[in-house]
Amino acid sequence: MEQNYFGNETEVNNKDPEVIRGAQLLGKGIGILFWLFIPSALAEILSNETLIEWMPGLYRPGIILQIVCLFIYNFVLLKISSAERHYRTAGICGMVSVIVTLPTLFFPGSGDSAGWTMFLGFPAAVAALIGEYNEYRGHAAVLMGVDIILSEKWRSLWRWYIGMFAVAIGSVFFMVFSLVIGLIVAITAIIGLLVVAVMRLICLYRTAKIFRNLSNM
Repeated sequence: MEQNYFGNETEVNNKDPEVIRGAQLLGKGIGILFWLFIPSALAEILSNETLIEWMPGLYRPGIILQIVCLFIYNFVLLKISSAERHYRTAGICGMVSVIVTLPTLFFPGSGDSAGWTMFLGFPAAVAALIGEYNEYRGHAAVLMGVDIILSEKWRSLWRWYIGMFAVAIGSVFFMVFSLVIGLIVAITAIIGLLVVAVMRLICLYRTAKIFRNLSNM
């Protein structure tokens, strides 16, 4: 039965064996999520559309690395879902998103493939967004009885993420009326999402460290 072992301070302070096992699971699992950010960032760079115009040979290795990282990331979320149910939803949605977009990742570009990319891209984006939401919810939930401040930071980070995501979508509509304004809005969204990504990395590190320390007490 799935549960959250860290829902209140009493459960944590009692050092129940189940709580310790849950802390060990989360400390290791969330630590892996943190370290996966490095190859994931490299994969994003290698598969960047601007870069592949100059070095097209980097695209396929970048995509393969990206797929591997995403599968491992979502597999880890499923593994730690015994500690918090939101991780299970996050892992399933993440896997669905990867599988749906898998055929289009190897055929970037034009013509019919561009049409398929748009057709499959929307449900994949929705699944990924639901997955992101549940991952943030999961991190916030397991920290409730351990570090309420960091728990609230995860909730706040989700609000910033969805806000910047909405701004990025809005930039497309602004470009219809004014290219300059649309570009300014898009750049603002990109910078905002980069800040959120850095903050997410910091929060992942701190969350993993908290549960590693808890499991060693």
